[in-house]
Amino acid sequence: MANAREEPHAGVLNVADLEEAHVGSPVTLAARVADLGTKKITIQVAVFRCGRCNRLAEEVQTTEQLKFPLQCSPTWGGCGAKRREARFKLLERESVYAESQRLVLADEKHENRQVQALVRGQLAGGLPLGSQATFRGRLKKRGGKMARGELPYILEVAEVTRLKMPDRVVVYPRRVDPQVIYNIIIERQRRGEPTNYKVIVDEAKKIGLAEEDVRAMLSKLLEEGKLEGQEKDGGRRLREEKREGFNDKDEDNRIR
Repeated sequence: MANAREEPHAGVLNVADLEEAHVGSPVTLAARVADLGTKKITIQVAVFRCGRCNRLAEEVQTTEQLKFPLQCSPTWGGCGAKRREARFKLLERESVYAESQRLVLADEKHENRQVQALVRGQLAGGLPLGSQATFRGRLKKRGGKMARGELPYILEVAEVTRLKMPDRVVVYPRRVDPQVIYNIIIERQRRGEPTNYKVIVDEAKKIGLAEEDVRAMLSKLLEEGKLEGQEKDGGRRLREEKREGFNDKDEDNRIR
């Protein structure tokens, strides 16, 4: 006789149960973290200035693509100009940032169906590979390329409960992800703090990265021109400039 599939708690779905009818609705999944991406610093609430009346507008960001206000709304004292007329300008320093991370969730006992999830704030980086939990959030459609068995949805996670850590967390050594270095620099720039070479190395060491690996990646980024700066035998440093190591043309300063 075939083994019965392990059922989740009442009102909780398995990943394989997700379907089109759930899109746009809050769902709760019992799942396991099958894969995870690097933490990134993203805008959570974007602040814009209307180019017509100089009023400020806030727009909550729910996707990786920057979302602009539809108009300079009179409800908060705006001039009523539509987006094209308002020519909204993003105010980076006034905007609110938060860490985010993409996960791949699979059934607690089954690998044949997976779905992507997005966690923000304190949840980012707090769920190791192999951990099991109940994920509550809103399901949305997702396009683009997908791995075999991956469903065309993404769960924007609002809450994680019943978290069960794996018995043994194994961290495999790997080279430093450039995005980690960019995250450190962006966050320090936002707080108006120095971003010299030694500071970046020290900050990376605080999150468990090996010093020699961080120095090797910084050297590589400097040589390739991905970061602006200098590297000297007597004192390595990143040059303090207006954008301190970043080019405006390099969107999000990610290596392409």
